[in-house]
Amino acid sequence: MPDLALSGLDEGSDARLDPDVWQRNLAALAAVGWPALNVLAATTLPPHFRLRRSIDGWLSFRVEPAGEQPCWLDRSGAPLTRAEALLSMYACGELNATMPGAGSGAELSLLLERLPRHKAVFVWEWAWLALAAALHVVDVAEAIRSRRLILIPPDGGAYLESLLDAEPGLLPPGNILRLPHVSGEWIEQVHARCARLSAEVLARRSAALRELKVPAPVPAAAGPPRLALLTTQPDGLARFATALVRDSCGGSVETLRSAVDDPPGAHPLIHARRLVEFAPTHTIFVNQPPLPVCGDSPAASQWYLSTGAAARAVPGSAALLPATPAVEAALRRCVAASQGVVPFYWACVGDESPNDELGDEIALCVDRHDDSAAACGVDQPTHRMLWDKMRDLARRLWETPDGQRADALLARAERETGLGVAERDVREKLVQLAAGELIPAATTERIIELLRHDDQRAVLVGSGWGRPARATWVPGGAIQPGTGEDFWTQVRLNRPRAPLAAVFAGGADPFAAALPIAGAMGWPLIVHAPAADVLGRALGGLLTPGQHVAPFASYRDLIAALRRLRDDPRERQRIGRRTHEHLVARHTYRQRVAALLTSQGGP
Repeated sequence: MPDLALSGLDEGSDARLDPDVWQRNLAALAAVGWPALNVLAATTLPPHFRLRRSIDGWLSFRVEPAGEQPCWLDRSGAPLTRAEALLSMYACGELNATMPGAGSGAELSLLLERLPRHKAVFVWEWAWLALAAALHVVDVAEAIRSRRLILIPPDGGAYLESLLDAEPGLLPPGNILRLPHVSGEWIEQVHARCARLSAEVLARRSAALRELKVPAPVPAAAGPPRLALLTTQPDGLARFATALVRDSCGGSVETLRSAVDDPPGAHPLIHARRLVEFAPTHTIFVNQPPLPVCGDSPAASQWYLSTGAAARAVPGSAALLPATPAVEAALRRCVAASQGVVPFYWACVGDESPNDELGDEIALCVDRHDDSAAACGVDQPTHRMLWDKMRDLARRLWETPDGQRADALLARAERETGLGVAERDVREKLVQLAAGELIPAATTERIIELLRHDDQRAVLVGSGWGRPARATWVPGGAIQPGTGEDFWTQVRLNRPRAPLAAVFAGGADPFAAALPIAGAMGWPLIVHAPAADVLGRALGGLLTPGQHVAPFASYRDLIAALRRLRDDPRERQRIGRRTHEHLVARHTYRQRVAALLTSQGGP
């Protein structure tokens, strides 16, 4: 019987190296002033490092020294599979992610894909050769330049400390992703260094925040108003909102926008310093109370964009600004009646213009939601069973009023499963999660499935569609995702032909931030709602159902509305023009800001 060459069973397949990957990574490190660049650039891969495609498709090196047993770099012939397993058990926590080495690059690549944009990955490498090998196969140049990836040399403790001092908005390293091939001793060293440094850095930043104070507002007569738009929340909608208001104000108001756009903007200290330097006459804090540096300024406002965020509102002199009637109702429930609640509803930028070139695609304006129990933090077995039943019910009942009510779905799930949730706080949490994630996901997926079944061409316009596919439905066929993170970014990037209609669905609140923008662009608006009167109240008079917006409760209603627009292009243009003229004349952010500044003693 012949000897079995067991080492060849995971040999993988031939692959070719793209030399530009290594050069791009080195150029990115040079651009950020990485101190050990010369050492890394001089590190050459030995000839016994043979590039191969692993058995699960990952590009890696098979180490085959003469006279020794061959093995894969990072000790795995299926690095991508192992990376998936490791990340399924990893939680980044409040700080940035930490890795005790780059490994094969698979864990690093997946981690960068899955972490939110304000989180970074610190890689504290222990071997130059291992780091060079990973940077030959994984293109992380963009992540390095944006500070989403920070490489720490083996002796780089001083570099890390100076970096965190120079970047006061960058969160320090936190939870470690433990790699199986890395020695426990090195992992403990990295953990100890990071824990000590993180504690020291956060303590220094807290002390610095306490010392800051925004100067008293300059009287309006001394110059134009100075408006600061600020959020320290890692929230895509808050980023979107601050950019919209800034873009709309133009030259009439000096503006500062400070938001959590990237890892160097994740800590409040950087925003507080910007605020002090800018010395605003008025400040709008988005989805949060005012920062302590403002004191009790009457020129500070709190703008809340969702009912969930409204729970953060605090009593005080700062006016409360709701983005929709639903948020307004939530705010009035949360604070004393004496505190001012001033509508500051979603609006348009004001420079939108209708496009006379008409297309036949549907702009499906929906965000992507991951409503899996794991993603939503539903981990207790009984709760997971209820959650799965609620998901099933939401998909079946999305065209009915009960299908859009989280409390009704939970009650029916309890009846059908015979299970129950007695704890009030747990029940409220499940209802909130269902309203914010489960119902939007079910509604969106069902509409997409039905449109795809009927071969209706659509472009998905909303956040989340560029992320790795972890939700149930994956774009394909006649329905494709747009580009960019949010609605306005996608529109500005593409300026597409006017779609057949902009269809809004799957939101916890029918009044979406993008709704008035799409309307101002002359796109016919079709909005999912159980009834026209319900939609009218949700829009707060900004848009009128039947005049500016066509409501639909069922898929049949949606198809009928689309058919009417296809059959009468002139009426389609008239509806778009009417909505555009109504919005740009009465509902722009510039008008909203002017009214707010006047109410606070501004010009």
